[in-house]
Amino acid sequence: MANPATRHMTAARHALRYLCGTQNACIHYARGTAATERAHVDAYSDSDFAADVDTRRSTSGYVFTYNGSAICWKSKQQDMVTLSTMEAEYVGLTEACREMIWLQSLMADLHGTNTYVFETLYGDNQSSIAFAENARHHTRNKHIALRYHFIRDLISPIDKSPPIIRLQYKATGDMTADVLTKALTKELHQRHTVNMGMETSS
Repeated sequence: MANPATRHMTAARHALRYLCGTQNACIHYARGTAATERAHVDAYSDSDFAADVDTRRSTSGYVFTYNGSAICWKSKQQDMVTLSTMEAEYVGLTEACREMIWLQSLMADLHGTNTYVFETLYGDNQSSIAFAENARHHTRNKHIALRYHFIRDLISPIDKSPPIIRLQYKATGDMTADVLTKALTKELHQRHTVNMGMETSS
């Protein structure tokens, strides 16, 4: 707004064209069946790396889907400058874990723990998953803020109890949260929005 240029107007027009073309799109939530004993909740986390050309900060995004429709999502620039793709993804995984703990608690309060249990968080960076699961890697990454190591206590509790959250790799092409962190091709964008339950209403 302070110093507009042609590229800013181009971006604004692009956004307006997208809004115009998707004005009939909505998230569809299907009614559950009595035969379903456990709700199917999927959790996805993704990050880009240093995409902001001014601050060199990365953007994290996560999305949680309930029986195929998004119920919780977020896209936000990270509070720190990360030094690698692995670090950016690790920070993103930790932020998603914090939301996942809250959502687990909410589901338990509303419907009962045994009915709505989900514990797998999907990420598309194998290095960040290995770093979270292997404490020996920490000696080479001491500069990462301590608050982001919160994820380790969820994966490997100190009291040797079962893990609260498990990390699992999912290929980038199937990473639904990818749509919240970067510009994608039309095909990938549509695939991920469909995976979030987006449909065009009649």
